[in-house]
Amino acid sequence: MHIHKSVRWALAGILVFSCLCGPIQAAEQNPHQDFAMFDINVQRATNQFNLKVSSGRVAKAATSFSMGPEETITITASFSPSNASMDFGLMDSDGIFHYVTITGGTINQTFLIEEWGDYTLAIRNNSSSTVTVSGFVNY
Repeated sequence: MHIHKSVRWALAGILVFSCLCGPIQAAEQNPHQDFAMFDINVQRATNQFNLKVSSGRVAKAATSFSMGPEETITITASFSPSNASMDFGLMDSDGIFHYVTITGGTINQTFLIEEWGDYTLAIRNNSSSTVTVSGFVNY
């Protein structure tokens, strides 16, 4: 009987110990699981550009920006002659030109990105003469 009581105490001790020291397992993350979002400091970039755009031509930057939804790209520039009609905007990964038409010699326009992709600064000259453009693109 004494041995039977000792076995019960041993089993009870093992049970208590196993409850305190739960098993450790590796698990895959569920990609559909909701996560809390938090802000991080993302390095933004500013690039300067100076170019001449011939009549009826489109000038595109040599490099593109990888962007995601809710991010912005701001184009700030001046051009001469100021009465020229210019399209400033972004060429997306599918080759679609998202632009605004500007006259008056200056632009300060922010574009809100709606979907993931690579975006390239593009400027189209709608006027009949060559236009000189200087400015910055912030992304």
